[in-house]
Amino acid sequence: MLRGLASAAIAVTSTACTDPAASTPGDSETSSGSAEGTSTLDPTSAATTTETTDPTTSATADPDSSSSSQGETTDASTGTTADESSSTTELDSSSGDSGDPDLCPTNTIGPDLPDIVLGNTFGTTNDFAGSCGGAGGPDREFVFTAPAAGTYTFDTRGSSLDTVLYVLGGECMGAELGCNDDGDGPQSVLAVDLADGQTVTVVVDGDAAGGLPFNLRAQSGSLVCPLDDLGDTVPQSVAGDTSALFAGTAGTCGGTGGREAGYLFTAPAAGTYSFDTFGSAFASVLYVRDGGCEGAELACDAEGILVDMALGQQVAIVVDSTFASGAYELHINGLGGACPDQDLGNGIPQTIAGNTSGGDNSESGSCGGAFSPDDLYLFTAPQDGLYQFDTIGSALDTVLYVQDGGCGGPELDCNDDWIANETGSRVVEGLAAGQDVIVGVDGNGAGAYELNVDLVPCPDESLGSTAPQTVGGTTQAGVDKLRPSCGQSGPLDESPDRAYSFTAPADGVYTFDTFGTFFDTTLYVFDGAACNGAEIACNDNYQFDQTSALSVQLVEDQTVTVVVDGNFLAQGPFTLNVGQLDGSCPDEDLGGAIPTVVNGSTAGAGNAGFGSCGGLSGNDWSYTWTAPADAFYVFDTAGSSYDTVVHVREGACNGLELDCDATDFSGQARAGAQLIAGQIVVVTVDGDGVDGAFTLTIDEAPSGGTCCESQNGPGCNNPVIEDCVCAFDSFCCNFFWDSVCVNAAIDICNAVCV
Repeated sequence: MLRGLASAAIAVTSTACTDPAASTPGDSETSSGSAEGTSTLDPTSAATTTETTDPTTSATADPDSSSSSQGETTDASTGTTADESSSTTELDSSSGDSGDPDLCPTNTIGPDLPDIVLGNTFGTTNDFAGSCGGAGGPDREFVFTAPAAGTYTFDTRGSSLDTVLYVLGGECMGAELGCNDDGDGPQSVLAVDLADGQTVTVVVDGDAAGGLPFNLRAQSGSLVCPLDDLGDTVPQSVAGDTSALFAGTAGTCGGTGGREAGYLFTAPAAGTYSFDTFGSAFASVLYVRDGGCEGAELACDAEGILVDMALGQQVAIVVDSTFASGAYELHINGLGGACPDQDLGNGIPQTIAGNTSGGDNSESGSCGGAFSPDDLYLFTAPQDGLYQFDTIGSALDTVLYVQDGGCGGPELDCNDDWIANETGSRVVEGLAAGQDVIVGVDGNGAGAYELNVDLVPCPDESLGSTAPQTVGGTTQAGVDKLRPSCGQSGPLDESPDRAYSFTAPADGVYTFDTFGTFFDTTLYVFDGAACNGAEIACNDNYQFDQTSALSVQLVEDQTVTVVVDGNFLAQGPFTLNVGQLDGSCPDEDLGGAIPTVVNGSTAGAGNAGFGSCGGLSGNDWSYTWTAPADAFYVFDTAGSSYDTVVHVREGACNGLELDCDATDFSGQARAGAQLIAGQIVVVTVDGDGVDGAFTLTIDEAPSGGTCCESQNGPGCNNPVIEDCVCAFDSFCCNFFWDSVCVNAAIDICNAVCV
């Protein structure tokens, strides 16, 4: 209880560290001791002062502690509260420091704990300095005698003074037992281990030459890291509250401004250990330091981390936060245990009821489960097919993962919460007959669950072996069975899909597209008809459109699974077009003259090929052409009646693609290639879903001239390149020919710049 100041102070003559010349009005300390018998090791305990003091000692008590004088009234004539039987002694102003460290202070704190002293370093002398600071400021000294063997914490929270705090053995002249500066924001806190009856001197110091009011509080137990040594027991949990602790450190991932609780832990064996604070009242930050509280950081993350430790390695685990505090739970466990827990055989369908409570934590998935017990099941696929493993409807908030081959095998898939606001999990995976997998039921916590295993019907329909053909379907309200490699939204996207089997009627290149569909599709093809084969092609956003298109080389009677999927949960009606590349290639030989200009038409022509930039779904016309000399050549379709695609291949229709370009805003497609004399290329005029009359011009690329350099004015000295660039960017001809114009001349208009 904080004792009130008596209105008639009793003067006390002190010979300890006295300096009469340094005395100032109000240079006094007030001590607040707890009632006898109320000392506690509870780290959440705190005392609060609510009395009014002299303005020169206006340090405030801990704003987070609870006042023992709430509801009390103060007698104005005595200065005591109604339920107090005596008043404290106000130290006479002559009790200031003398600057003689051979003398000892008469100021005391304790022994009843917790105890708070309100003081002021103003007007005192600089008698001491700690190893961590205090050489430049006046200080105050207090004797403390330990009432029992144990750890004691001293702090200056709530002080106006930016303090430095240190503890000396004995009275004034002993060795330094501890020193701290800014262990609690700008304030200081430290803990020391003392024997029963051991006396120490607590020094409140600062680096400022002047002085300011301060609070000094003494409490039983350690309230700084480490709060306790947890030994080497696993698993174990410890609960606490950071509200009365201190904010002296932070991790690399956070913890600034939050009060922290640190514990020591020693690994009982080499392995991976999990540390988590799930179930705490606030969003925590957790970090682990090697060797102790001041060691190098090994890991830092929100709420949970995994750390590899050697046998006997000691670490400090710190529970922290960013500007938050409250009740927490710290859980420590080691990864490891039986695997598998049960063999499910190859029966389908089957349902297994289980409970992870009290189990071991053997494995975790890429999507979660590192900090919770798990059950691991061995399952063998009875046939080729698509299998679903789910915990939908379970009481436990589950994490589900599938590993190939057995315990510790590569992860095939992992899922936490199969749809929004649902705690069940679902994994769908294609397996071959006889393939073994480990199915891990893990969670965010522990509890009861049901694991369902079944074969998923797939594909949904058969396209037979007809090409070309167009089918309509919908993914609306469907199931997300399969995952592509190329979807924009990534492998965790839960968009529903629809799968079709298709069998090639003959050897050839077959095309599949979703042109005419009005949602963002992804299209992919698996080998085989069981939905469990290897992916052989995938496309998302063909030619930067939300529809998709691809081609695959198939042999006669080869069956594949074609899947129409979505992005970012997109779903709805779709059109799937199936085609086959056909027609002759090349169609004509243009010789090797330059310039060469030819007019033709793709109307009614075959679809014999396509380029990397387009042409998959349109008819085409191909020419062979021979370069007359070493040069860079341009192939363009300016003046054509439709949006063309031009692709150039080396030597033959299936040769290496040298360039591909589709019609842009300039109204033409322009491909270019550096060729040597006598080199033969195949030039194809193509399109996507459109055909018609075209004009193909082949010529040597013009020299860039001044078009290759930035100009102070508009335009350049090559009219052909200038017109081409300015159709792309009118700024180049109206204002300045800058670096953007130069890049356009080279990249778009095929200017030769040496």
